[in-house]
Amino acid sequence: MEILKFFLTIPENAEKGKFQINIDKYGVYSSKLPWCENEKGLNTVINILNQEKFSQIFYKQEDWMVKKGWLDEAKTDFNPNILKKIGQDIYNALFYEPSEGSERSPKDLLSKKLSDLDLNEELHIQLQFSDKKDKRGPLSDYPWELACRDRNFLTEQRVTFSRLIAFPGNVPDFPTVEQINVLLVSSTIGDIDEDINLHLETLNLQEQEAIYESLKDTGISVECKQNISFKELGAYLSQIPQHKTPHVIHFDGHGLHSKRCNKPDCRSINKVQDSHCRKCNSPLDKTPQGYLVFKSDGTQQADYISATEISNLISCNHYGLENKNNLGARLVVISACQSALTLNHESVFNGIAQQLISKQIPAVVATPYNIEVTAAIDFNKGFYRALADKMPLTTAVSRGQNAIGRRGNQWYRHVLYLRWGNNDGGRLFGENTTLLFLKRYVENLVDELEKEQDVLEYIDLLTLFYQSDTTNTTNKTDKKSITEFTIEQIFANHQKFVLIGEPGSGKSTALKHMALTQAKEFLSEKFTVAMPLILELEFWCDNEPFDSFIKRQCKENNLESIINQDFRERKIILYLDGLDVMSGNKVKKIQQIKKWLETQAPEKVIITCRYDDYQDDDMDLGLPTFEIQPLSIDLIRSFVSQKLNDKSDDFLKQILSNEDHRSVKNNLQQLVSNPYLLSALIIIYKNENNNQLPKNKGILLSRLIKKSWKIERQKSITELLPYKDVEIYFANLADYMVQQKNMILKREKAISILNKDQNLLRTGKDAKLLAIKDDTVRFKNRLIQDYFLAVKLKDKDLDSIIQKYEISNGKRLKKNWDSPVIALSGLENEPDKLVQKIAKKDPFLAAMCLNSGVKVNNNTLEFIVSQLVQNFDITIQNNFEEIIKDEKVGETKKLLAKYYLNRLGTDALPILGKILIDNQKNAFIKRAIIDLLDIYNDTRIIHSLSEIVKYPSIEEKAIQLAHQQTIKLKTVMTASSVTSLALAILASNKASKVLPTAQDVFHSIWGDKSEYNQLQLRVPAIYALSRLKNKEANLSLISGLIDTNNDIRKACLTCLKSSEWQPENEKEQLYLTIAEDRWSDCQAFGELAIVPLISVLNDESESIQTSVINTLGQLGLKAQYAVKPILNKLFTPSTKNNEFQKTCINAVALIPTRLAVIGLLKASLTCSEDLQKLALRKFDNIGEKQKLDALNYLLEIDFNFESLIKLKNNQTAKILKSDENTKLKIAAIKKLGEIGSVDGINILLSTINQENEELVITCINTLSNHKESNVISAILEKLKDKKVSIKKVAIKSLGKLQAEIAVDELVKLLPPLQKKNMFRRNISKISTFFETNLVSDILDALQQIGTSKAQKAIDSWCSENK
Repeated sequence: MEILKFFLTIPENAEKGKFQINIDKYGVYSSKLPWCENEKGLNTVINILNQEKFSQIFYKQEDWMVKKGWLDEAKTDFNPNILKKIGQDIYNALFYEPSEGSERSPKDLLSKKLSDLDLNEELHIQLQFSDKKDKRGPLSDYPWELACRDRNFLTEQRVTFSRLIAFPGNVPDFPTVEQINVLLVSSTIGDIDEDINLHLETLNLQEQEAIYESLKDTGISVECKQNISFKELGAYLSQIPQHKTPHVIHFDGHGLHSKRCNKPDCRSINKVQDSHCRKCNSPLDKTPQGYLVFKSDGTQQADYISATEISNLISCNHYGLENKNNLGARLVVISACQSALTLNHESVFNGIAQQLISKQIPAVVATPYNIEVTAAIDFNKGFYRALADKMPLTTAVSRGQNAIGRRGNQWYRHVLYLRWGNNDGGRLFGENTTLLFLKRYVENLVDELEKEQDVLEYIDLLTLFYQSDTTNTTNKTDKKSITEFTIEQIFANHQKFVLIGEPGSGKSTALKHMALTQAKEFLSEKFTVAMPLILELEFWCDNEPFDSFIKRQCKENNLESIINQDFRERKIILYLDGLDVMSGNKVKKIQQIKKWLETQAPEKVIITCRYDDYQDDDMDLGLPTFEIQPLSIDLIRSFVSQKLNDKSDDFLKQILSNEDHRSVKNNLQQLVSNPYLLSALIIIYKNENNNQLPKNKGILLSRLIKKSWKIERQKSITELLPYKDVEIYFANLADYMVQQKNMILKREKAISILNKDQNLLRTGKDAKLLAIKDDTVRFKNRLIQDYFLAVKLKDKDLDSIIQKYEISNGKRLKKNWDSPVIALSGLENEPDKLVQKIAKKDPFLAAMCLNSGVKVNNNTLEFIVSQLVQNFDITIQNNFEEIIKDEKVGETKKLLAKYYLNRLGTDALPILGKILIDNQKNAFIKRAIIDLLDIYNDTRIIHSLSEIVKYPSIEEKAIQLAHQQTIKLKTVMTASSVTSLALAILASNKASKVLPTAQDVFHSIWGDKSEYNQLQLRVPAIYALSRLKNKEANLSLISGLIDTNNDIRKACLTCLKSSEWQPENEKEQLYLTIAEDRWSDCQAFGELAIVPLISVLNDESESIQTSVINTLGQLGLKAQYAVKPILNKLFTPSTKNNEFQKTCINAVALIPTRLAVIGLLKASLTCSEDLQKLALRKFDNIGEKQKLDALNYLLEIDFNFESLIKLKNNQTAKILKSDENTKLKIAAIKKLGEIGSVDGINILLSTINQENEELVITCINTLSNHKESNVISAILEKLKDKKVSIKKVAIKSLGKLQAEIAVDELVKLLPPLQKKNMFRRNISKISTFFETNLVSDILDALQQIGTSKAQKAIDSWCSENK
C-alpha cells in the first residue's frame, strides 16, 4: 500500500482563509480553505451534505449557492452534480497549485503516485490534524474525503482516506489475529422532545439483523446485545471470558451532537447553544459533545451516554493491555448519526469517534452526518465482507462506500479515524485462512457471474446444439463423430474438453454457466465438492511460463493455498477462457498447455476457443472438442417471442419472411443464428423508432454501439462527448492494441488514448463496450473491437492491409484483419468497388464479406464467383492425384463449402447452376458442387433439376440432392417446386433407380400433418405421386382417403379413380366410403371404422365433424376410444356452436365409459344453461353401476381433466396433483349422496379421509343425510381432525343426526374452567389445542341430540362457566 501523509495546520498569524499542508517526504506549501469567502460557507456545505433536498434551512445563502453552481437559478433544486462541485473545491484546496516557477506540484505528485501503483494496489491518503485548537481551526470539519479530480472522486480512483489526530502519547500497536470477535450492541430506543425540536424515532431491528447476517456469512464471530443499558454493557464487558474479548465493538442506534445535563437525577438533553439545563437550570458544559442513545436502567426511556463515558468504558476493558496485547478492542464501528461530528468547537475530542481515539482505541469508523438505515446496512455489508477477506480498514471503508453506490448523497458519510502503529492501513486479520479465502473467491465469482445478463440470457438456446469431435488425434482429416449433446451431458461425461464456436456463439456464456452452477454447488455443499477457477488466457503475458501465469492469477485472487499444493491433488475445476486471444507465440504457448495438461493439471479442465483459430493444427490440444452450432429457427422464434412479446411478429417477418429477396433473408438468418448478434438485433429493434433491421454485420454493430452509447449518455450525470468523437477515440484504442499485439492495456494508458477522459472509460464499461478488471482495460468482446478497427481502416491503405490468400492443408489461413475488413465492407454505402478490390487479392475474403450480409450488384457477384471458381479449379488440379490417392475428397469439399458456397449467399445459385451444365467443367467438380449444394435451403435448386438431370454423369446425384432438399424445405416449398421435382423424375434417363427416393420425397411432403401443413404444396405432391403409376404410389394415395383434410381426401379419390383403381379388401372399401362422405354406411364396418373415423374427426369442417360424431355415437361402446376426441371438441374454448355441442353430448351419452360419465358431469357444470340440463338428463339416464364406477374413479385420484381428454388414443392418463377439478369432485360427491345406495355411501366413506379440506367438508355434509351407524362412526372420527373447519362441520352433522354415541366425545371438547382462565391470560395460545368459536356449536349439537345425558352435560358446563 502506497501512503501519502498530509499534515494540515493553520499557522499562527496566517491570513484569513489560508492554511498549511505538509506532505511527508515532499514538502510544505500554503493553500486556501474552500468557501472562506463566506463566513457561513462551511456550515452551509455541512447542511447540504446532511440534506436530501433544498429547504428553508439555507435561508440567505441561496444567492451564494447559485453563484457556486450548486443551486438552480429558480432556487428550488440542487444541481445534480453538487457533490462533485463541492469535491472539486476540496481537491483544489488539498492539491493547491503552487505559484509560477515552482518545480514541483502536488497534483503532479498525485498523478505519479497513481500511475505507479501496481495491480490491485491502492494509494492511501492519511489526513493528520493537530490536537490544538489554534492550529487545527475548523480543518477537521471539512469533508476532505469528497475530493474530486477530473470529474471523478478520488475514492473512485483507487484512493482511500483515513484521519489521524496528532497528539502526544503511545500509539496503539496491536498484533493481528486469526479470528475476529465482534460485539454488536444495538439500541432501538428513541426520544421525542418538541421543546428542542428533537425527533428520534423508535428504531426496528432491521439494521442490526442485516449486520448480524452479513457477519455470520463472512465467518466472523459475532455476539449480539439488544437494548441493554450502559450499566449492563459495562457489567458484560467486565465479566466476558478472555477468548470472547471483542476485537470490534459495533454500536447500532441513535446518536446526536448536543449538550446533556450532568446532574444525576436529571440528565436531560439540551440544545447546543444552551448554557443552563432547561429542566433543572443546572449549568451545562461549555463544549457540546457526541452522545449515543442507550436504554435507561429499569426503563425504556432514552439515556444519553457521552463520548467521554463511552471511551472510558471501552478503554478500561483492555484487560491489562501491557501484559495481554492480543486482547482489547482494535476497532469501534458506530452506526449512529453525528457520531464523528465536532463542528467548530473548542475541543478536538468532543466527538464520539475522536474521544475514542484519544483513549487509545486504534481505529473508529463513524459518521459526522445523518445516515439512512438502508445506506448504513449496505455500508456494513461491504465493510465486513472486506474485513473477512483480510483487507485493511482503509480498503474495507472504501468497499463499504462502494456497496452504497455513488448515486445519491450517502456514500461519503462514513469516515475512518486511524491511529495504529506499524500497521498497513489498519489490518485486523493475521495469516490467511485457506478455507475462508476459497469461500470468498467463490462467493465473489457467483456475484460477478449473476450480474452478467449474458450468463443466463440465452444459455437455453445452446442446450441441444453441440457438434462433438471425439477423436483424440490432431489429424483433422479423420472422420468426425457428430452427436448432439446438452451442456450438462458434456460436463458430466468428459473430464477435459474444448468448447469451440464462432464469435458471439456463446462459448464464454456456456463456460460461465458451468462455472456458476459449480460455484453454487460448492457453497451449498459446504466446500466438499470441486471448486471452480476461471482463468482468462488473455492475461497470460508473453514469455511467461504457463505455471507462472496460473500462480500469478491465483495470487491476485488470494488463492495462494492452491498454488502451494499440487494441482492434481486439489478438487478444482479449471476453466481456461479464450485460447484464441493469447498474445505472443501461440504455438509455443499451446505446447506449454499440452505439457501442463498431461503432467500438472487437475482432473477436470474446460477450454474455449474460436472455431477458425482451432482449425489450425498447431492449436489442437488433442482433447474432445464440442462445437456450438448456429441457432435453429425454432429456438430463434422462441427467444424473440420471449424478448419482444407482441412485437415479435414483425421482427420475425423481417428475418424469416419469404417476401424479401432470398439473399437478404438468408443473410439476416445468418446473423440471427448467432446468439450475440440476435440479442444485438433485438436491442436495436426495441430502442429505435423505425424498427428496420440492419442487413449486415457491420451496420448491425454500428447501430448497436451507437445505441448503447446513447443510452448511457442519457443516464450520465456528467457531460459526455458526442458519439462521432467517441468513435474515433475507441478506434484509436483498438488500433493501438493491434499495433502493440496486446489486447489488454493498463488503465492509465487507455485513459491517455481516450482523450485523457476517465468518463469515456467508465461509460464505455457501462455501455458494455469495454471490460475493466483491476488496473487493466480491454474490449468487451472481439466483435466490438473488430468494429472499431473497421472504423480505423477508413484512414488506412487497404492495399497494404489485404494480402493474397494462402492455402495450407486444404484451408485458407486466417488473417488478423479479416474481421475488421468484413465489418468495413458492411459500413460502405456502395461496397462494390471495395469488395472487388478485396476479391482481386483474396476472393475467399470477399465471399466472407457477402456472407456477412453485404449487398453487391450482379457484376461484382459474378466477378467474385469467377475468381473463386478459378482458384478452386487450380486447387483441384494441383491436388487431384493426392485427393484420389489419399481419399481427401471430403477435405476438398470442406474447403469448397466453407470458403465458396457458404460464403456467397443464395444469389450465387444461378451462377453455380451454369457451372453444372457447362460441358467444359469436369464431372468431379460438378459432383462436388452437387454434394455441397445441400448446405443451402433454397427451392431454386429443385427448380433447376429438370435441366441438370439431362447430364448422365450427375443426374443420379441430382435426384438424391432433390430428396434431401425437399425434406428440409417442405415448410417453404411451393407447388411449382413439387411439380419441378416430378418433371425431373420423368426427364431422367435413370428414373427406375431413383423412383423409390422420389416417391419418399412426395410422400414425406403430402403426408406431413404438422403446423406447417400447406394445402397448395400437398395437392401437387399427390398428383406427382399419381404420375408414377405403381402400386407403392397407390398405397400412399389410398391412405390419403382418410386424411384429416377434405380437399386431400378428394384429391386422392380423384387420382385413384382416374387410374381405374378398385378396392381390394374391406379396409379399402371403408376408406372409399369415408372419402365419398357416406357416413351412415360406415356403421356396417363396426370396430374397423373407429380409428379412420377418429382421424377424419379433425377435419376443419364442422358439418363433417357432426356427421362423424353421430356415426361414432351410434357405434356405442365399440367407439370407446372416440370419447376423448369428442370431449375435446365439446370443451374446446373455440367451440361456440350450440347444436354441435349437443351432438357431442348425445354421442358420449351413447358410449358410457368412465370418461364419458365424467365428461357429462363436467358439462352439467360448465356449459350453457340448456346444455347443462341436457348433460344432466343424459347423466341421470346412465345405469347406476356405470355411474358409481366413474364417480369412484374420479374421487380416487387427482387428475387434470383438460390434460386427460387431449391425450392420444390408448395413452395412459397422466396423473397430476392439482385443485383444478375440485368443483367437479364436489359435484360427484353430491351425486353419490343423491344415489344413496350402499355402494355409493361406501365410496363417500372412503372419500372422507382425503386431504382436500373442501372435499371432506362436502362429504361430511352429504353423509349427514344418512343415519347408518358406520356413517356416524366416520363423522365422529373427524372430531379429532386438526382443521377447525372440518371439526366444526362434523359437530353440526352429529347434532343433525342426533347421534347419542357422540355425547361423550363432544363433552371432551368443552374447555374446563381452569383452561379457560389460562386462555384469558395467554389468548395467543388458544389455537394450539382448542378453538373457542366451537363452544356454541358443541352446545347446539348436544341440544339437538336431546338425551338426558346430553342435557346434563350442557347444564354442568354452563354452571361452571357463567
